[in-house]
Amino acid sequence: MTDRSSLPSFMAAAAVFAALMSMPTVARAWDDRDPNNVTRTKQVQQDVFFDEFSSCTQENVTGTAHAVFTEETTTSTKMTKFKTSNNENGKGQGSLSFAQYQFSEFSQHEQITTAKNFTDTLEERRHLIRTGRGQLPANLKDDEFIREFSKMTVTNGEPSVTVEKTRIECK
Repeated sequence: MTDRSSLPSFMAAAAVFAALMSMPTVARAWDDRDPNNVTRTKQVQQDVFFDEFSSCTQENVTGTAHAVFTEETTTSTKMTKFKTSNNENGKGQGSLSFAQYQFSEFSQHEQITTAKNFTDTLEERRHLIRTGRGQLPANLKDDEFIREFSKMTVTNGEPSVTVEKTRIECK
């Protein structure tokens, strides 16, 4: 689990989006050239602590990563487009082996809707790559690649998020 309590969470972003969805709207195709489009962008950058368990090496990896969270909301007279991205890159060390690791996590999401009720899926990718041997064998399949799918459901402006599927590969 990564400590990201100081960054805007996915739930907070969903709550902002749900509030925007309460505006009365009429369905039509999105048009980036619409002169009535208003875009607001918010970006948070900071160094964060991470503590990830590697299923490949069976040890905790701790370190720091630089995180960039971007949230962009574009509204027109008829629709709302909401985009988020989270990008983290850092270095850490295995708690048992003292091996060095490179940590990377990226997620991106875009939603265009006029609905007050909807379901959406988010894909997140996380990589934990051993860059120094430490006390682990050299031929161990120790590079971890995780893909996680979460489902966000908004009903009458109230968001809820569940993890639908997680796939872990050791290479």
